[in-house]
Amino acid sequence: FVFQQHTTFYSLMCSNILFNHRFSYFHNRERDMNRTPNIGTMMFFPYLRIIPMHLTIIFGSDFANGSSGALILFLVLKTIADLIMHMIEHAQARQKKNEFFNK
Repeated sequence: FVFQQHTTFYSLMCSNILFNHRFSYFHNRERDMNRTPNIGTMMFFPYLRIIPMHLTIIFGSDFANGSSGALILFLVLKTIADLIMHMIEHAQARQKKNEFFNK
């Protein structure tokens, strides 16, 4: 079984993810509690996650030719979508912060 051969590697990966999410949660919690989210943006965010999935379903078989290329395509598109959402969310938070301090 592959997991038994690479237990240390997977443990480090899981620890890194856990640490990253814990840091992000505590770092952004106070700011998130003090702002009012934009409902339009919140309703749009799920589509950024759904579009890569559908693009992979539609174009994945042409791109992959029966290999793992469809998975790679999906992961690349999903990562791009997540980065875009992350940048939009934090840009809005900075904008709200600047508006608050410029009053």
